[in-house]
Amino acid sequence: MDRPAGGDPLNPHGTVRYRADVTRAEDGADEGVLWSLDRAHFPAPVTRWSSALFTTTQTEVIHQLMAESGMLLDGIAYREVDGWIYRAVVPLGGRPHQPVPRWMVPVLCRTRPALRKRLAAAHAADVSDQTGTTVTRWRGGEEDLLRERGLGYLAGELTALTPRQVGARLEEQLRFVTECLTWHIRLHAATADAIGRLGLDLTANRGWTLPEFMDLFVGLSDATLGPADVQQAIVERIRESGGLEKLAGARTLAEVAEISPDVADELQRFQEIWGLRTVRYEVAHPTVADRPDLLLRTLKEAAHAPVDAGRNSRHAERRRVAEARAIASLGNSSWTRRRLARAREAFPTREGNEATTIDVPLAGLRRLGLHLGERLGLDRADDVFDLTFQEVLASLRDPAGGGALAAVARSRRLLRQHQARHRPEEALGERASGLTTLPAGAPDLRGFPRYAAEQLAALLWYEDQITPPVEAGGPPIPRPDRASPGVDHPDVSGLGASPGVYEGPARVVRDEADFARIRPGEVVVCPIASPVWSMVLPSIGALVCDRGGIMSHPAIIAREFGRPAVVATSNATRSIVDGVRVRVDGDTGKVTLLT
Repeated sequence: MDRPAGGDPLNPHGTVRYRADVTRAEDGADEGVLWSLDRAHFPAPVTRWSSALFTTTQTEVIHQLMAESGMLLDGIAYREVDGWIYRAVVPLGGRPHQPVPRWMVPVLCRTRPALRKRLAAAHAADVSDQTGTTVTRWRGGEEDLLRERGLGYLAGELTALTPRQVGARLEEQLRFVTECLTWHIRLHAATADAIGRLGLDLTANRGWTLPEFMDLFVGLSDATLGPADVQQAIVERIRESGGLEKLAGARTLAEVAEISPDVADELQRFQEIWGLRTVRYEVAHPTVADRPDLLLRTLKEAAHAPVDAGRNSRHAERRRVAEARAIASLGNSSWTRRRLARAREAFPTREGNEATTIDVPLAGLRRLGLHLGERLGLDRADDVFDLTFQEVLASLRDPAGGGALAAVARSRRLLRQHQARHRPEEALGERASGLTTLPAGAPDLRGFPRYAAEQLAALLWYEDQITPPVEAGGPPIPRPDRASPGVDHPDVSGLGASPGVYEGPARVVRDEADFARIRPGEVVVCPIASPVWSMVLPSIGALVCDRGGIMSHPAIIAREFGRPAVVATSNATRSIVDGVRVRVDGDTGKVTLLT
């Protein structure tokens, strides 16, 4: 960040910069802001490449888009501390100020040039329906164009490129990743606005509960149900070909593909559509296609699982009932129906945009990175991700220092592994009560123009439904990392995220490395789940998570598959052990330990 904007090859437009060589936050920066550990997206210490993309770059993208839309926040910022990623809501100006009385807010709106500019942008976004335009553009062709460009980076021969050409390719792909992250944040903001305004109105003013509100959207997440639907189609082709016995004995996907040409085609279709999904927000981490064992295992389970033929009709009925109640609550008007349609059009992008804006660009960057690791002669090809982009580019220009670079990458990999063995602080900085209230020192929203106040209130409400404050699921209860069998633990409670009651044996799943341990009918107990977990969760009986809210990935997955779920328990993985029989009540949010 020392060079002028025009002189930075990774920042040709003077906007987003890549910096990943700082592992600790600067002392005194953002004084008074609460930084919360973001385990939901980053369950382990990150590499240099991921740090650059998801702290510096993502933070600056959010900051820019907040200003463009007129949001009364500086942004949602990310920073790395000792390898771990933290997240904070940053008030206007970057740090809290003294509280401003409500009567003074209109005066400030008229007299402060920076605030007047922000409010003018908010008004323009409201008048132009920025939210609706963003979603319409995305679903009207932008998604397909961006995905097609992303797939281009997964094709072609890299070994034929000269060092200068491969360096230019890295810079080009970094710009593409930035473009994808920008779309990701735009769509997140649009979804927050459309769903947040409606949800805040119904739950705060009309007496709706959060589960009742979510009935408006159940069954609409194509990206959640998509992998399981394609997996079922593969199984049907196998059954039609009389290959179920061969599937049961298969040790590789190649053996499954040999069953018939139709089966091979369906397998290829799955890999092209869903195989590029990332398991984590970590460029060094394997994609689904890099883990063929996941698909092979889910196919074997799907071959013996009953097909839920009534799922879609049940979802449609729940949406119909919820819509009728919403119209009764809000009034039977064209405006009410437009609000409902707007929120429903935006909802699928909550899960659906990540395949194009996160998964495909990261898969392309991972492919290029592994090639660079081999080209630079590192100990391991994936050690390249523990170097900074600037170090890689410099080495391509002058390969003489390759040995020293390998030592640097190796030491950082070992440091990251060491950091993973230590429990990080859950929060840094000033204590705050969560996103349901404005950052400390923010003025009373009621003093602002309606369009600006509603925009910010909707965003904060929506963020709470993804990651609620600790109080929503009860305060953390100090417990050992792993409970001992036979110890009498109290029941676990959290937020009921998906309705229904289920009893079954528990299976504690720390991360995707434990997927192979899951058995059909078990209650999966985990810290959190990402969208890719929808591949392996159709066969489970229920889901319990330490974190997450009603709009979190695990909650959406559970509702789409009709599995009871409880999230935001804060301590389920520390209170429940493998094999303990539990009752999960997705209506009340209670998890009862039966044995």
